[in-house]
Amino acid sequence: MQTRSVLLGGIMKALTLEVTRQYGEATHAACPCCHKRVQMMRIDPKKVSTLNGAFDLDRPYFYCKSCKTGFHPLDEALELAQEVHQYDMQETIARIAAKMPYDEASELFTQTTGLKLPGKHFGHDNLNRIGEVTKLEIVIPDKDEIEQRIDQAKGDSDELPVLAVACDGAHAPPAPKGEEAKGVRESGAK
Repeated sequence: MQTRSVLLGGIMKALTLEVTRQYGEATHAACPCCHKRVQMMRIDPKKVSTLNGAFDLDRPYFYCKSCKTGFHPLDEALELAQEVHQYDMQETIARIAAKMPYDEASELFTQTTGLKLPGKHFGHDNLNRIGEVTKLEIVIPDKDEIEQRIDQAKGDSDELPVLAVACDGAHAPPAPKGEEAKGVRESGAK
């Protein structure tokens, strides 16, 4: 497990370079905003860390003076995250950290993958990033789907089922001392 990351990282880099040779050698690229052909400005290094290993990648950087937009076509071609730790790592630690305390999640992640997380707070920070874009309007189904699920759950019964929505209380206001945070339960009409 200790050498797995180094071995697989080398293999990942070799495969990446072979598949993306055209991007690595490009001297011109189309701007993603205005599609104007622009010249390469420099080569930028990027550390890439995946569940299958870590490696360094040199990729061309382009800048469109018209749009004032900088971009790395190789990043888009490989669907790389802006961060060092790629989406597979982010997803895995998010799934684990959502179910247990972060210290335990980090330990379990390392045990199962052989990879060390970049600091104690990676799982927490990753979940917070997800939480910032995952609003209830996105997570909770729309009215039509809720009604369809109610009808399906209700079946032939005259009683309405209970719809329960739960969320982590970490960002909820604290309950007064000695009291538990209380949920809302609504029954009656759809």
